Amino acid sequence: MIHFKLRSLDSVDLTEQLRILAEFQAFIEKDLAFYQTAQEDMAELQARFPENAERFRILAEAYELDIQIAKTKLIWIKKQIADRK
Repeated sequence: MIHFKLRSLDSVDLTEQLRILAEFQAFIEKDLAFYQTAQEDMAELQARFPENAERFRILAEAYELDIQIAKTKLIWIKKQIADRK
């Protein structure tokens, strides 16, 4: 739903644009926090279960990709908000 809203930003007024962007920012910040916690958990699981360390290492790397994508999205969102103020 948020992607539909982002593609339609030009059809709403500035106040609504900022509300949509803030909503998207909150959504991505929540995702980022989840990915960071999950990545930390994978590091702990590597130590607790050495027989599965490789599996947890790979999962931690996958979460790193999610973290970097979320950070990139936040940079984009913050720029969009700044450009509208």
